[in-house]
Amino acid sequence: MRIGINAALLASRAGYRQTGVSRYIGELVRALRPLLSTDEELHLLTPGASAISERPTLRIPWEQTGLPALARRRRLDVLHGPLHTLPFIGGVPGVITVHDLAFLKFPDRVPASRRRYLTTGTRWSARHARKIIAISESTAADLRAWLDLPAARIEVIPLAPSEQVRPVTGDALAAFQRRYGIDRPYILSVGTLEPRKNLTMLLRAFAAIADAVPHQLVLVGPEGWLTTELHDTLAQLRLGDRVRLTGFVADAHLGAWYSGADVFAFPSLYEG
Repeated sequence: MRIGINAALLASRAGYRQTGVSRYIGELVRALRPLLSTDEELHLLTPGASAISERPTLRIPWEQTGLPALARRRRLDVLHGPLHTLPFIGGVPGVITVHDLAFLKFPDRVPASRRRYLTTGTRWSARHARKIIAISESTAADLRAWLDLPAARIEVIPLAPSEQVRPVTGDALAAFQRRYGIDRPYILSVGTLEPRKNLTMLLRAFAAIADAVPHQLVLVGPEGWLTTELHDTLAQLRLGDRVRLTGFVADAHLGAWYSGADVFAFPSLYEG
């Protein structure tokens, strides 16, 4: 069997595109490869140029034209769409993974072009895919309610922790804290900076207790989209060095940020 995965979003450069779906694809490939039998092949399908993968205005047309052509040339038996969608044409049996329906539940927190594409693409793909993978029972229920899909067409496969993110203790943690100038306790939040993560609320909540606690608030994650409100709130609250934005953090250091935190805050409005 020839198995293909749309790996256009498997990013190599640091940034928000290396989180989320890129992480999902990478972890999936690492887990699948040792399980392949001698008569199974795994093909990662990409447009070849990073400029195409990193720009939705180029990537989406490729996914609807170049991807199905590549799938036919590779003579695939099945094509996996890891972000909700399959090519509208092509003829290769498909499977999709649906992570959440945030574009429907919080439309004002998603760029309009992304919302329109995901709404159309997810609806069509969910109705034509041979199988749908949902990452949670919640997402499966949302899909059934939206599209009236039979439960038998949806397989719930929860996400697992990455083996690359491990606890750090003792001297290794102390060395990490010295390297990054961590000299006070901190409250940690991890995720791409984007409206659905509800970080403006977290900033305001922290501001309300900042005088009563010694902690710093650390936001680990790359810049995403629609972040003007977040940065405006940060400026208005004038918290100075009490709030730290690290930007993208590689897996090699992510475990240490988790391990050193006194409190983990997860204020996201919706995760699927």
